[in-house]
Amino acid sequence: MPYRFFILFFLSCFYLNAQSPFETYKSSEEVSYINVSPQMFLLLSKLKVNTNDPDTQAFFDTVQQIRGFKVMSTQQAAIAEQMAQWVSAENQTSDLEPIVNLNEGEVRVSFSAAFTDDPNRVKRLIMYVEGLQKVAEENNLQLDAENLEYVLLEIKGNIALDQLARLTDLVDIPGGQFLQKLN
Repeated sequence: MPYRFFILFFLSCFYLNAQSPFETYKSSEEVSYINVSPQMFLLLSKLKVNTNDPDTQAFFDTVQQIRGFKVMSTQQAAIAEQMAQWVSAENQTSDLEPIVNLNEGEVRVSFSAAFTDDPNRVKRLIMYVEGLQKVAEENNLQLDAENLEYVLLEIKGNIALDQLARLTDLVDIPGGQFLQKLN
């Protein structure tokens, strides 16, 4: 009988660790969370937008290729540790590969991507940022969000890298300025 308890305990620990932090903390009061569902992007892809501005048209073309968009941020170090562990596990067990690590002052940013056949397009991008809140406060930046010490972003689709920075600018994603450096 006691061995059943240990098996159940082991399996429950494995299940909790296998979940993404997005799923684990989406309802937590210690986390700011945004999830735009694939269905929303499918609805956007049905819009017919014709514009004479090539930049605007490129932006709409990019948005129509997105199939998932999640951002979470927190000030809690324990949650951030789980975010970092998840990113590391995803880099080891999926088709993601680390592509850039930035250290700028006390801010640390890592990017991982899964590329399509076109090296200028990604099917999945993960960005993890540490230290953003402190830098914002030290530089008196007026940010509209709280919980920005640690930020985790995941985008899925068929996305042109040169359009990601424009997307994050328009949506005002925490840590989005680092996507501009990715270009």
